[in-house]
Amino acid sequence: MVLNMGKDFSSVLDGRKIAPLTLDQNWHKLFAVIKPSKQLKSLEKQLDTLIKKQGRATTQSKEIRKLKSKLMKEILQLQSSLQDGERDAKTQKKLDEHSRLIGECNDKLADYEDDLLELPAQIERVNKALLLETMELCYFELNENERVIDKITAWITNVRVELKKQILRKQDRELRNQEVYHYLHGIFGPEVLDLFDVKYDWEQKRTERIEMKREQKQRGAKKQEAGTQEHKERTGGNKEK
Repeated sequence: MVLNMGKDFSSVLDGRKIAPLTLDQNWHKLFAVIKPSKQLKSLEKQLDTLIKKQGRATTQSKEIRKLKSKLMKEILQLQSSLQDGERDAKTQKKLDEHSRLIGECNDKLADYEDDLLELPAQIERVNKALLLETMELCYFELNENERVIDKITAWITNVRVELKKQILRKQDRELRNQEVYHYLHGIFGPEVLDLFDVKYDWEQKRTERIEMKREQKQRGAKKQEAGTQEHKERTGGNKEK
């Protein structure tokens, strides 16, 4: 896998609407795997603050509109009572207080409406910066993992080659020992060889070779079984999708 770390990701995002990353559980799970940078944490905090501010502005605007509507209805009732000749200081005071409260509602609504107009662009800007930082970190992680994987793969290949060489050397030495002992046995006989303490346990060596082959066969069978099971799980998962 070759990844382009120098790619200009910002141009790829032009004209695209990206949902806020901090609202996506998969994004949070991603950074349980990858170590987040200080820049990413800062952007995450900024985005969360803006989203909360937008939510608060939306909720407060609805509440203030409900309050304003209630006050307007009460003002109409108070004005109606005044027209019926019930003009008194208490009623007029209520009217003045309601008018003042409606004025405050209008001021707050204007502030919240300004926020609701500005916040989407601010959220989009910070979210885009967070996405770019996310991709940079992920691309670095993927490239670093590929580098380590390639290094380990090369090491495994070298070990396998060296292992095969050493097995051949071992087998060659064993064969030479058999031949040397065979010729010595033919020349001097077992009694002379015993005097020189020259022994070669044919049966033991044969048993060791058989046991080694049996273990190799078992390991091969287990590896094949694991591969078959993995293939079944993978293909089964694809069918469910």
